Amino acid sequence: MKILELHYSTAPAGAERVVVDLSNELSLNHELIFCTIKDDSDPYNSYYLKEVAPNIKYINLKCKKGLGVQALWRIYKTIKKEKPDIVHTHGDAITIFIP
Repeated sequence: MKILELHYSTAPAGAERVVVDLSNELSLNHELIFCTIKDDSDPYNSYYLKEVAPNIKYINLKCKKGLGVQALWRIYKTIKKEKPDIVHTHGDAITIFIP
């Protein structure tokens, strides 16, 4: 099964820690794509990135202003391009924008 895990960032916080651990576990039995929205060139936004398993495909959408139109368009394009069986996301604001 191909899973796209969508999260805002990998900043040092509880939900981000859970998402990274969950992704690493899921990647043991599934093809996993880990996609973050917030630009990861800021070290704060990429805090847990180094802990993502090497067998996971990582995509960063490089959005600087959060969930604006640009972010939504990039999420949509990524989902269409990757064609996952499941899109899993954490964050209440993100879920209302998934096609």
